[in-house]
Amino acid sequence: MDCQRILKRILKKMSKAIDKLQTEMILAYIAKKRKPVTPDLQKYYESRFDTMATGGWKDLMEDVDTMINSLNNISTIPDEASLHFKKGELSILTWLRTLKEVSERAYEELNEKTI
Repeated sequence: MDCQRILKRILKKMSKAIDKLQTEMILAYIAKKRKPVTPDLQKYYESRFDTMATGGWKDLMEDVDTMINSLNNISTIPDEASLHFKKGELSILTWLRTLKEVSERAYEELNEKTI
């Protein structure tokens, strides 16, 4: 197996692992807080979900997907520093891409704890 395929596989696995880790960290933080849903927190989530229901959010997610796909091309990575930089870019884009799902899970978790 050539180096490019190996690196591509590593980047893909890292992206999934980062997504899972971020979700677990957010849910653990919320579970630790165990605060009831306040009106301000309710408004925060409603605003976030309103934003994510817009056409602009859908367009943004399409752009993020395009960027993630282009960054997963390891044939253009000239050195280790560039690999780490791309890894950071992918981490941020993955966070943004999964923000809706993570927010929904966090909101559900908060509501379960207050019932």
